[in-house]
Amino acid sequence: MRTRTLNRAAWLCLGWAIAAACRGQVEAPVTAVNASLGLPLFAPGQRLWQETAATVAGRLGLRPEATTAALRFWHSRTLTVFGLSADEVRLLEGPDGCPTAIELNLINKGDYFAPAAARRTMAELYRNEPRKLERATLDDPQVKRDLDRRFAQDVAASARAAEAALSAAFGAARNQAFQQAERQHVRRWDGQGAAFLLDARKGEFVMVRILPVADADEGGRSARRTDRSVQQDLATNVVTEANGDVWIRNIPMVDQGEKGYCAVATAERILRYYGIQVDSHDLAAAAGTERGGGTTWDGMCAAIKRIADRNQRSLRPLSPLSNARTVGRYIDRGIPLIWGMFVTPEIEDLAQRRLADRATAEPRDWAQRLKAERGLSRRVKPDLTGAHLRLIVGYNPTTGEVAYSDTWGEDRIYWLGEHEARLVSFPGANLATVVP
Repeated sequence: MRTRTLNRAAWLCLGWAIAAACRGQVEAPVTAVNASLGLPLFAPGQRLWQETAATVAGRLGLRPEATTAALRFWHSRTLTVFGLSADEVRLLEGPDGCPTAIELNLINKGDYFAPAAARRTMAELYRNEPRKLERATLDDPQVKRDLDRRFAQDVAASARAAEAALSAAFGAARNQAFQQAERQHVRRWDGQGAAFLLDARKGEFVMVRILPVADADEGGRSARRTDRSVQQDLATNVVTEANGDVWIRNIPMVDQGEKGYCAVATAERILRYYGIQVDSHDLAAAAGTERGGGTTWDGMCAAIKRIADRNQRSLRPLSPLSNARTVGRYIDRGIPLIWGMFVTPEIEDLAQRRLADRATAEPRDWAQRLKAERGLSRRVKPDLTGAHLRLIVGYNPTTGEVAYSDTWGEDRIYWLGEHEARLVSFPGANLATVVP
């Protein structure tokens, strides 16, 4: 059960703040601020943005999620912040090894309505009504209404707890416009060289973004870059192996967790690859993602287009996936592709089983094996209930394969024959990308 009240440490910090105001002090000490946050965010005598990200992540209990030349994520789904059980805490590390931002996601519709979490909330709602609980299902209209009502209450309570704790630490907030996917008005506090932005959206999420003051002053705008400089950087990400594999490195990994956020997590990956600052929850709101997950292809493309246009990039819908060489026209330039497909157990197992053998096989021998196995995949029917989005990040022109990367678990590349990839692709539109 979620606890949506101001914690004792924050009340103590509020008392300190009142006393400090009477003495004319300007900024709360590190220990008092950390007590209010419920996190050891600041270290005495250190400036947060000048510490190494690994040091800060270690102090917070975060683990690495993704590593690229330009960006690294550290995260946790088990931390308590403001006395609340946070859905996710994420630290972003820049190329200099220092933190660039910290995101405290207190509650969001994706995690809240994921099936396992929704069942736990349902059990809490009906704990005194055993017969009702026994009959209740997540598809029941009354259960949906009850879950919606509880989510709205928890969103409001999360926002109140965050505002009270931050006000206790830093005094009165001010309003600010902030834009990543969509322009929003957020509440802002400054202290200890950091800006704390509370973004609370009815029916969506409650998040506190912690940024360097100068970055917060920019209102969420990403750094402007010329097409030429972007194209040059993209080209340096292309890796060509001796066996003919061509693949793209330095694409940030975003783990969607248990929620059905494959579309927005994939969109976040490709946008962050271009240096565009945006998160999955902001994208979910912009794309009309359903509670618990589920985003239409058109909704995702519309959201990406708005963000890309604002950052001098372009969304490019592509012809349906046909073969590895057409994919290669983009991979060769360092441009990954968003791929709409159906997760089909037989094909997933095939990709998993081939990993070890593929690593040691000669390319032409491997091509012959793929040709021999075509008959097996032709008998497979795509699982139309498993709609999913991934990134295509590589190809091999000799073996006729495409490589993909997922938003589940570890950051690993898998390979499929082009005929197998076509088999499980969405009918009609199934490829898109972002270009300079």
